Amino acid sequence: MATLHPTKSTTPVPERTEEDNQRLFQLYKGWTLTERDGQVRQWVYQFGYDIQHAQKGERRWVCCLCIKQKRPRPKSYAIKGLQNAEGHLYTDHNGIMDPTGKRQKPAKASEKAHQSIATILQLNPKEPKEQDLINTLIKRFDKTVFQQKLVNWIVNSNQSFSIVNDQDLRDIFNYLNPSVEITKANITDVTVRAIAEREFTNNMERVKDALRKSPGQIHIQYDGWKSGNRHALYGITCVFRDSNNRPQKCVLGLPELTERHTGENIAGQIIEIIREYEISDKLGYFTLDNAGNNKTSMGEIGLEFGFDWAKRWVRCVGHVVNIVVKQMLYGKNPDAFEKEVFEGLHTAAKEHEVWRRRGSVGKWHNFAVEVSRSDTWTDMLKKVQAVESQLSDDAQLKKHRPVGVVVDNATRWLSQFSMIERALALRPFYNSFVQRASNEWEKVNLTRAGHIKKGSKLPFFLKEENRMTADDWHVLGTLYDILLDFQLVVRGLEGDGQGKHQRKVEENEIDPPLSGTSWDLIHAYEFLLETLESGKRAVANFPDGHHLAVNINLGWLKLNEYYEHLNDSPLIYGAAVLHPAYRWALFDDLWGDDDERQLWITKAKEMVQDLWEREYRDLEVDDPEIELPANKRLKTSRNKFTAWRTKKRGLTAGGISVTESPIQSPAQSPRSSVGGLDLDEYEQWQRDIEDADASVTDPYEYWHIRRLKYPRLSRMALDLLTVPPMSAECERLFSTTGRMVTKSRNRLDASTIGLFSIHIHAIFTNVSWSVVDLNPVQALVWNNYINPSGGSALLDLLERVALDAKEKKVAMPITTDAMKVLFQRIPYPCPGADPRELDVVSIMADAMNTEYEYRADDPQRDRIYGSKIPDHQVWVFKASVTPTRVILTGPDAESRNRVLRMFPDNNDSFLRVTFCDENGQDLHFNPQVDNDPIFSQYRRVMDEGIEIAGRKYLFLGFSHSSLRSHSAWFSAPFPNQDFQQQTCDVILGALGDFQDIRVPAKCAARIGQAFSVGMAHGPLVSGPGPGEHMKNLRYQLQFQGTHISDEMTDEPKIRQFLNAMFGGRGPQDEVGFDPSRGIIFHNLPRLNRSRLLSDVELEYYVSSYFQNGKSNLEGPLRWYLSHTSTELPRRVTTLTEARQILNASAVSDSHPWRDFIGEDD
Repeated sequence: MATLHPTKSTTPVPERTEEDNQRLFQLYKGWTLTERDGQVRQWVYQFGYDIQHAQKGERRWVCCLCIKQKRPRPKSYAIKGLQNAEGHLYTDHNGIMDPTGKRQKPAKASEKAHQSIATILQLNPKEPKEQDLINTLIKRFDKTVFQQKLVNWIVNSNQSFSIVNDQDLRDIFNYLNPSVEITKANITDVTVRAIAEREFTNNMERVKDALRKSPGQIHIQYDGWKSGNRHALYGITCVFRDSNNRPQKCVLGLPELTERHTGENIAGQIIEIIREYEISDKLGYFTLDNAGNNKTSMGEIGLEFGFDWAKRWVRCVGHVVNIVVKQMLYGKNPDAFEKEVFEGLHTAAKEHEVWRRRGSVGKWHNFAVEVSRSDTWTDMLKKVQAVESQLSDDAQLKKHRPVGVVVDNATRWLSQFSMIERALALRPFYNSFVQRASNEWEKVNLTRAGHIKKGSKLPFFLKEENRMTADDWHVLGTLYDILLDFQLVVRGLEGDGQGKHQRKVEENEIDPPLSGTSWDLIHAYEFLLETLESGKRAVANFPDGHHLAVNINLGWLKLNEYYEHLNDSPLIYGAAVLHPAYRWALFDDLWGDDDERQLWITKAKEMVQDLWEREYRDLEVDDPEIELPANKRLKTSRNKFTAWRTKKRGLTAGGISVTESPIQSPAQSPRSSVGGLDLDEYEQWQRDIEDADASVTDPYEYWHIRRLKYPRLSRMALDLLTVPPMSAECERLFSTTGRMVTKSRNRLDASTIGLFSIHIHAIFTNVSWSVVDLNPVQALVWNNYINPSGGSALLDLLERVALDAKEKKVAMPITTDAMKVLFQRIPYPCPGADPRELDVVSIMADAMNTEYEYRADDPQRDRIYGSKIPDHQVWVFKASVTPTRVILTGPDAESRNRVLRMFPDNNDSFLRVTFCDENGQDLHFNPQVDNDPIFSQYRRVMDEGIEIAGRKYLFLGFSHSSLRSHSAWFSAPFPNQDFQQQTCDVILGALGDFQDIRVPAKCAARIGQAFSVGMAHGPLVSGPGPGEHMKNLRYQLQFQGTHISDEMTDEPKIRQFLNAMFGGRGPQDEVGFDPSRGIIFHNLPRLNRSRLLSDVELEYYVSSYFQNGKSNLEGPLRWYLSHTSTELPRRVTTLTEARQILNASAVSDSHPWRDFIGEDD
């Protein structure tokens, strides 16, 4: 035993007991006491253990006082850092110092322990003003928010993960706010991914909830892409409708496809994502390109989910346009031509010749490629532009800024248009540049006699046959006009249908109120066919007009081929017909003079009618009421495509006017009587034409308003109208992801690329709502202050306010404090109440004004909750369960209990639930009243939980006080600071293992202590203390990995396996398990018996595992000691066993159990 020596802190040297030694080596398995030579001189070993690793030989000092205090993580330090041990003893154990006085007080540890805002900024907390300043600075810094913003910056700016380890960056953070260092808020490169994974998990749940609540179909787009570090990824996005029936977009995943890109393999990835998001019952249309493997994948997906894939496949119009343009520019077999010239199959001279045979476009392509590859020619071209523009008398040329050439490529849509557009911009400077380039080349490469020097070659673009002529420029100008129309269509249909992009309108700019909409597909094809027909007429008189006209005709044929594919699906017809300004009159306007197209109209009507009758006519519907907004004026546009489709609208102002309101009660039957005719909604709507219909530009709003009058038809219309005509969202996803994989980040694996791509999309497309934000709104609805539609409208207002605050980078102008005031100010909705006071706009204004008044008195208010509370308190959300409803209250400030102290940043994941009568009073037993319905309500809540703002709160436990007040604690799953998911079972498991407590009341009391208010002294120990009847025995023996179970097929093999895992060795000292190699199966039969397990213990494990599923080693199994100490002599689990026990005990026939159990069969 160690002798007692008083230190200067009067702390005696601790006595090491056998129990301490057992606890030490339970925590440090594989370690032993150090086999050192000589005497240890350092004084810290009087207060610690000197241990070494049995294999590695590493030595560590472990604090004996921490072991005695039963801390779950006792402090330990390497023997080369014992000054840290001195600091630990001084700061954590009441100032223990060297008893001899030779070592001074550990100043660094003391300074670090007392580092604070006050000491760094030299503020005096005893002065009230400086004390307030200190508290303000402390509360303004939120560690979690800082870390989240840091990860967002890394993701958005494509920084390397390791940048967070950069000391210069950390110094900047600490310079701006010392709280970063004080609170240890800096993160590592590993934590970057962990935080992103946590946000991905949280965002995925919000996305699943939004998709689940979407009122209609969800449309899918997917496409393949290869990253810069050669990962084959598939981008999967979707479009769905929100509660206001506006289209919303979302990235569902970016999985890696490691196998061959067959349709079956692609379909497997898509099906997995669909099932993961639980949207298989809401699948709508799929917008894809025309690749063969997409056709196969659609067939597999349709077969899996039971729909006709051909009718749900929408061919991406962007890909169609790209194919048509290539057909027009390169002639027949453009894919073979691109493969020949873009994949480096030829020498430069051969490639030049191949392009030159393609006419004017090929000639300019050669010029652009050769100039762009030379810094000399590029610099000279810019200098010529600068000089010529300054000397020109043309006002437009004087404004010209020098630019380089643009080269087309094989991947970007309409890259040829960009190349030709730049060519026409450079036309005024072309001749001057060629002349100057020729002069400069001749100066260097011609001899005095005018001969070309040996080894010199004249650049291709300077050769006479390769120079651009007036006819070449004429061709490029005509092609530019044609391609401009294609560009306008692509830009008009590549939007997301949300109408959020406000841009300055130039002559050829897009100016529709909405872009990227399915109802304009018919216009796109008709407009482009008309463009190509005009182009053929325009080139008829060119010197090489026949060749160019043939190519344009090839483009027309290819476009018409895809146009005819539109008959495969009812989408293009249904979307156009259900646009109130188009209807079937649009097709009469487009095809009225074409007898063949008249047959198309007949077939189109049959397809739309079949879709209506098969999927929508007999739907069960129920929608809330809304108000009818004012009609919007039809805008005009100078955009050629927009102006063209505005003319082709089908209806004109002054159509048939009706007096019926567009808002009526929901139809109780799919059919109704109009003018003596038995009509369904579709038939009735075709007769119901208003004057304002011809001016409708937003059919989403039109049908959202009329969803009561036409509940089934509006569902069909909105499903079809929200289908994206292009898979542009996938291309945007690839563009974002491509910028992510830089040279400094080329080791990103596929899962990280997908994770961060989805994270970026979530940052820029969503407003994150928490329970703190949404709880007051749900409380207003559940507590019957406003109706559900009013709550939905209030959420819309809150979203607008949040987006506005986010855009302006200011604090949210509403807090929960201000929202709680509404419960006192809003009149209860009953006869006599002023409806104006229940208007959501008035409610919102009242809350904002209240917060404004609060902030005028206290500018440093908390930006979420409002009022500030002491550190020992926490905001607690509450719910009251009555016999008929659930009432939400709070959040209220209450003292922290031990569980809430464990999770200081997750208070909104806990809920205190009180069970009471309708007046909030305790329920009392009354034999005159049947309480079964009441208890059924309470039991349902205890079993199923309460869902608030998308989170499900489940029963967690009682506290001492809550048992008396008929209340309990509930919890919703959340990630903790270590990014581990915390569920009710996990939280209770962290409190200890109570299986030795035989009395349920004692177990509840033990758990209840953790939910009781107490002072925050030491950490909560994960389990009860030692004692004869209080063992902390856990389910500890568990193996994972299906390959183990596959090998262990019978009891002898399980016995061999367990013998190896517990140290059995063979005659030549062979082992069955090696940390670096894993399980060595061929050694298992040679091993001798392990000395660590008795025969009884080994047979217990073998038989238990074998009975758990005929050789299943993947589940948990209790230790043998736990089994023997807690297992009852015999568990009565069946009536047969009960009979056996009674018979063996010779229980008399008159015992009351006999009547219950009965006799043996």
